[in-house]
Amino acid sequence: MSYLKRKIKARSENAQRPIESVAPKLEITNALWGQDGFPFKSTYLDGLAAHYGAGIRLADFSSDPESARRAINTWAGNHTNNRITELFHPGVLDEQTRFVLANAAYFKATWADPFPEEGTEQKPFTALDGSTTQVPIMHIFERLPYASGEKYQAVELPYVGDEVGMVVVLPEAGRFEAFERDLNAKRLQEIFETLDIEHGRLGLPKFRQESTLDLDKVLPDMGIRTAFGPQADFGRLYEPDGKPNLQIGAVLHDAYVSIDERGTEAAGATGVEGQGIGMFDPFEMIVDRPFLFFIRDRSTNTVLYIGRIAKVTGE
Repeated sequence: MSYLKRKIKARSENAQRPIESVAPKLEITNALWGQDGFPFKSTYLDGLAAHYGAGIRLADFSSDPESARRAINTWAGNHTNNRITELFHPGVLDEQTRFVLANAAYFKATWADPFPEEGTEQKPFTALDGSTTQVPIMHIFERLPYASGEKYQAVELPYVGDEVGMVVVLPEAGRFEAFERDLNAKRLQEIFETLDIEHGRLGLPKFRQESTLDLDKVLPDMGIRTAFGPQADFGRLYEPDGKPNLQIGAVLHDAYVSIDERGTEAAGATGVEGQGIGMFDPFEMIVDRPFLFFIRDRSTNTVLYIGRIAKVTGE
């Protein structure tokens, strides 16, 4: 990921763009907080520095876990443009905590072809539970990478520079859960590969998504169980020296994504005129029900963010 980060940074520095546009900005940061005096192995710390650019920050979880929690949350806010300021909620860290590994990612970019603000209208969005809400739907008539397949439509919205884009996948009405269940890496790559430039009309809701995931309840169901129990072996991380075994106590993930007429901000105003299309039939894709989105680096197909929108609230 560090290679991809360097490539995107280089592109943003070299891009020629309007003054109000934002070339893709991707920041990925890692950090480790360890209990002061805990016997971490030097080989482990050297590996963190060499491969993840992360050093150790000392904390006193044993006597003051709340101060450590506030310091970690401040770090998270500083590295996500203050979009995520409460990574660890009160009570998650306690006197038994010995180390915290944290990762922060921040992405912001402007659409290559922004949605005209005057085209945004209040339209119904049907949520996964069947309820309907009036939400702001942005509209654009443009040449875009588009694909349609069995029980889905997909479109890509490139960002300034055309190196990064957001692929929106809209399953057929009533098929969202089945489509999501069957989606895997191979099928996703097939969707990416079938995208082809077509003229069409796209309607996409403005939305802001904030979510907190408690992954220590999810990871064991995926087969990662030993690390959460007394049989965990983190011997490459520290010198046991008669101390109790370490085990993972909590894995938390916070995410923030914001989509509007100008672009995406994730922790995510030029009018566009439709052109004549001759004999070709334009596609129409109105995203008025649950959908998936994937922000990807277009040259490597590396997925930077994955999101699912099951409900949109009106602004």
